[in-house]
Parts: sequence; structure tokens; C-alpha cells
Amino acid sequence: MLHPENTMESSDNGTATIRRTPNGLAITVPSRKQWFAMIFLPVWLLGWAAGFVAAGGSVIGSLGGGEIPDLFLAVWLILWTAGGVFALSVVSWLWFGKEAFRIEGSRVVYFRGVFGFGMRKELHRGQITNVRYHAVDTSLFSGNRNMAAFGFGEGRIRFDYGMKTFSFGLALDEAEARYLADRIAAEL
Repeated sequence: MLHPENTMESSDNGTATIRRTPNGLAITVPSRKQWFAMIFLPVWLLGWAAGFVAAGGSVIGSLGGGEIPDLFLAVWLILWTAGGVFALSVVSWLWFGKEAFRIEGSRVVYFRGVFGFGMRKELHRGQITNVRYHAVDTSLFSGNRNMAAFGFGEGRIRFDYGMKTFSFGLALDEAEARYLADRIAAEL
């Protein structure tokens, strides 16, 4: 049995989960799914791992033998490692990432991350203004080089906080983002 103070709404076929908690309103939005990248990057990471093991073995072998490792190979390995960490973080975001927007008393907590790791902002509720829908072009071939095509970048719900503008909800479609923007504005 659901208690009225902790109920979950259904927006029929929406992406977001909306809950009314004892503390206020909680909205959770999963990351925008880019299926090509979600399949391609793990396969790419297998090839990356083979290169990492080969180059790492060579560098470690030269260190163990008392030799100075090849400078090019050592620099390449550092850059290769950075590329792999970046690809792994992208894969993690695409598969498991989420954004959470909670209105709790006099504060608003915004979180964007994976498995509890990520960016967390705590804002004063009374200083949030102008909550609105914001159109975002997520087309891969838009020519504007925006990262929204890969599941990153500004979201479809924007709000002003003092002299800054924040956004979230890239995975939302237009109708759901408009609904949530109106819902948040009414709650604030």
C-alpha cells in the first residue's frame, strides 16, 4: 500500500520518475540513450584494453629490466589511458547515468552522475526563477557540433539562479519537458 506522502506519479509514457516525498517533489531523469554509442564504445574498449595491456607490458618490462622505457611509448600510454578513462565514463553515463532534481523545503538539490558519483548542487529555493522549456537540437547531423547528439550537454528544462542559468533533462521529449517545467514552476 502506498502512503500518500511518498507516492509516485505516472506520466503515461514519460521518461522521468516523479515522486511526492515527505520533504517535497523529487524528479529523476535517466541519461539520454544513444544506442550506437552504447554498443560501439564497449566493443572499442575491448580493443583499447588489448592496446593498453601490450603497451603497459612493454613499459613495465623495460622498467623491470632496468632500462629506460621508450619516451614515445610512455607518453602514448598516458594519453591512451586518458582516452580509455573518458570512453569508460561515457559508457557508464549512457548506460547508468541519471539526473535528480529534488525540491526539499527551502532548498533544491540537483544531482547528475552515475552510481552516486557526479556533480551535486544545492540551491536556495527562493532564488530559482524563470523555469522554462528549452529546445535542444539532438540531431547528429545538425552541424552545430553540440554534444547533445551523444547524450551530453544542456537539458530541455532551464531555470535561472541569480546570474546563472542551469539546465537538466536532455533525455526528455518536448511534451514531458514542458510538463515538468510547469510542474516545477508551480512547486517553487
